[in-house]
Amino acid sequence: MKPNYNQIWQAVKEIITNGPIKQEIFLERLASLRERIEDWCNKFGYGNQDNYLERKNAEGKTVWHQTDWDFVDNMHNTVLNSHYHRDGGDGFGNDYSYNDETLIRLNKMWRRYEI
Repeated sequence: MKPNYNQIWQAVKEIITNGPIKQEIFLERLASLRERIEDWCNKFGYGNQDNYLERKNAEGKTVWHQTDWDFVDNMHNTVLNSHYHRDGGDGFGNDYSYNDETLIRLNKMWRRYEI
């Protein structure tokens, strides 16, 4: 039985967007993913992890890359440093925005780095 990804994404979006307490849950999930990637890399090698972004030159050689771990760590730090107040003022998302593709990519990373 295939999971209903539409329901999953709606639940995740609701968790992320409904205020400061939900932001803490999102931070916990990002930290868990970061630790999962670290554990996987310790077992299989850091050079074997995927790149979130790559830039190639005219010959097709990679000249710059951002690993999955770097992306998750940067996202975690951005969300952590995003301005919010516990009373609900300045809600989550003022400094960082995301879309469905970001959430889909994070979910793929979670499955990719399963040990």
